[in-house]
Amino acid sequence: MKTLTLQPIAKVEGVVHLPGSKSISNRALLLAALAKGTTRITNLLDSDDVSHMLNALTALGVQYSLSADKTVCDITGIAGVFQHTEPLELFLGNAGTAMRPLAAVLAFAGGSYRLDGVARMHERPIGDLVDALNALGARIVYEGVPGYPPIRIEPASLAAHDRVDIKGDVSSQFASGLLMAAPLVAPDSGLIVRVAGALISQPYVALTIALMRRFGVEVERGADLLCRRQADPVDVGERDLQPLLAGDVDAGDTSHSTLLLSPDAACDVGRCRSHEPRPCGG
Repeated sequence: MKTLTLQPIAKVEGVVHLPGSKSISNRALLLAALAKGTTRITNLLDSDDVSHMLNALTALGVQYSLSADKTVCDITGIAGVFQHTEPLELFLGNAGTAMRPLAAVLAFAGGSYRLDGVARMHERPIGDLVDALNALGARIVYEGVPGYPPIRIEPASLAAHDRVDIKGDVSSQFASGLLMAAPLVAPDSGLIVRVAGALISQPYVALTIALMRRFGVEVERGADLLCRRQADPVDVGERDLQPLLAGDVDAGDTSHSTLLLSPDAACDVGRCRSHEPRPCGG
């Protein structure tokens, strides 16, 4: 039996730049698009998921500029719901980080939308999110297998509900999508999101809440999640909405640094530093 012995490295030293995170990038892009003002997102990940989100935002009329290396995005928010009068089809590839939150945000945007993707997307569940949105008054139907994309969203009137139930044992993106849409649909008293069962991937929901805080929206965490509307609403069409507040966001992912810092464990002397992004508040 052959063996390979790795001798300790004498020294490792350097500075690494953390790549972006698609989870942070797409959440930040959508929140910035809904916000009032211009947001600069740095350490944006150049990936298929992010490209599909950017293409969708372009189709929805959002203005933004990208740096040459696609890691910095200046995006001008619309200060409320998307206003698209013509039926619109959005192709989102296999980007679950785009499909689920966009479905939630567009459910009450007042237009007709068709959300589709590659064949693999047709195997990724969205039924629990659609059930929750329809319970709030949305009109979302399936165009293929029930519970899976593609879906069609028709204009809908928001029902007078102050709470909604969502299952948490399939994907945390369902709860995250509802939370990001909550500032657009919450009554004055706030919208309570009740998670039924165990919530998987809780750190991703915490990430959503932290990013929303960066945009001026507080989510109270207890047995349920409570998202309140902000004071001083702005008039958008026939609805009074408080826009999210624009601000700079860093989409760097510190989890990537674990591999990059691992040489320290194999060294007698090691020093590796990462350019760490600013915390998102939690």
